[in-house]
Amino acid sequence: MNGRLGIVWGALLLVGCGSSDPRTWDKCTDARCADPAASWEVYADGGNVGSGSWDFVGDPDPYICLTVAGTNKCSQNISDSSSPRWSRQLFANVTGAQLTTSSGLSVGYWDQDTGGSLDPNDAICSGTIHVTMDDLAYGGIQFDCNDVKGSHASATFRFHFLK
Repeated sequence: MNGRLGIVWGALLLVGCGSSDPRTWDKCTDARCADPAASWEVYADGGNVGSGSWDFVGDPDPYICLTVAGTNKCSQNISDSSSPRWSRQLFANVTGAQLTTSSGLSVGYWDQDTGGSLDPNDAICSGTIHVTMDDLAYGGIQFDCNDVKGSHASATFRFHFLK
């Protein structure tokens, strides 16, 4: 096995398949990153869903939603995965002040089902994350929760400085 492949496998074992390695996040070292008026992109990165039976057949079909400044946006669902990797931009131009609000940002973690009254989407878990300016400069934050089946679930959001 060559060295580069070994490093990739090591990183996957370290963080799991759902979330990216924080060492690869876009760190912001520009002094403007500390400005609450600075503009940021927000990405739903990946996650891990605890064990348990979510669907009649197969693993869950997870997606995640984030509310910033009263606007709720969701990732796509990843079919049959306990370790989804969305890598989906949720917000294209939000300010540091909108992301670091003292009330926090609402997160909803869901299992996509067929919908309707016979098979509605299942809530995996929900909660609030409190983003700091340091989290923005670091490039991301992890959301942790206990899912409705009593297992640990997590998801990461990445931040990218625009201007």
